[in-house]
Amino acid sequence: MPSYSVRCSEYIPPYSALEITGLDNNVYLVRKPIEDNLSSTTILFSGAAEIAANTVGVAYSPLIAPAFAKGTFALEQRMGTGAYSWSLVVGNIGFVAYGIQNGEATLVSVVPTDAPLMYKVNSVSADTRTVRIQAIDAQGASTGVEIQAQVFV
Repeated sequence: MPSYSVRCSEYIPPYSALEITGLDNNVYLVRKPIEDNLSSTTILFSGAAEIAANTVGVAYSPLIAPAFAKGTFALEQRMGTGAYSWSLVVGNIGFVAYGIQNGEATLVSVVPTDAPLMYKVNSVSADTRTVRIQAIDAQGASTGVEIQAQVFV
């Protein structure tokens, strides 16, 4: 999964949606999303580690990334950024969820809906917490790219 250096003026909780606001010496400047339904091209996700305010941390491409979501959801549920929220919000748009519920917090893997390629879920395993997704073109033909991701809680 592609990773990027990020910095924010606020503390960033694990698995947060991050809105890209700029670039400074190869470090993406990010903030808590300030609008509902932002495009995946402007979003990164933090990983399992917290990122302290004004320090450089690591974030990941939304191609397929773990993220926290609010609300209950079903396989292939649509969700998106929420204004002034680190979490994705069920009912908003921008991502499709493939996930695992973890107590009161819901940890999911997401795929952007506005990506240039489309994706088909090949398998989801709650036992191993993995999802296998295949990239397909507009006609539904395989591009030969398959992604397998595991969610750690």
